[in-house]
Amino acid sequence: MQGYAAGYGAYQSQYGVSVGYQAGKYSSSNLQTVFLGYSAGENVVNSMRAIFIGSSAGLNSSKDTSLIGIGPSVAGQTTNDIYSVFIGSSAGSITTNCQYNVFIGCNAGKQNKSVTNSVALGSYTKVDADNTVVLGNQADVVVGGTCSTNAAIVLSKNGAGQFNGGISYVAPLGDISMGSYTNKP
Repeated sequence: MQGYAAGYGAYQSQYGVSVGYQAGKYSSSNLQTVFLGYSAGENVVNSMRAIFIGSSAGLNSSKDTSLIGIGPSVAGQTTNDIYSVFIGSSAGSITTNCQYNVFIGCNAGKQNKSVTNSVALGSYTKVDADNTVVLGNQADVVVGGTCSTNAAIVLSKNGAGQFNGGISYVAPLGDISMGSYTNKP
């Protein structure tokens, strides 16, 4: 532990590294964790193999396994997230029960609940279905799963194993749609 108050009040944690002012402060019952940065890993509880890099990264998170968070305030207040990567300011924050996801961009994937095998790329992107890739904060491109936003391009697998696709463009003078996909609000 290196840095003023790094690891202060921490207990029952093993094989961890805390570097930075108050990094790992009050963290407990963690195994093989790395906290780098001002208040990184502060109040982290019951996490295994988590890596939080950045100011306040992983703040108040609990029960995460093999989670990587890089950026200021990234992965803050996460609970039961496993095998995921969050990169960008506040990316993946306030998430619960998310598994095998990648969220990249400022606030990408923020406040997602129980999402699995999904990717959100871009500032303020949000994924609302399993096995989905979302590119752009207005869901300009959605691949797989379902989409509850007005996506411009959607490729989605139906229950019969076939793909439905479509291109939709909302213009000031009217809408243009191609393909069989119908966006449902």
